[in-house]
Amino acid sequence: MSVAGVEVTVTDGVVTLSGKVERWSTTELADRAARQTLGVVSVVNRLDYTFDDRALVGPGMITGIA
Repeated sequence: MSVAGVEVTVTDGVVTLSGKVERWSTTELADRAARQTLGVVSVVNRLDYTFDDRALVGPGMITGIA
């Protein structure tokens, strides 16, 4: 499956995310969504990004903890 530049493959409950997205925060959101999916035992995050927005979002903002 591929959505917005993210290729997702699953083998025996192991999810592999690959591809390229615009922002670092998108890689984190995709990783978190995969980990919270029922039946997933592990996530391999091979996503690359163009722009590192960590300084813009600040600590805790991706996780919802301010």
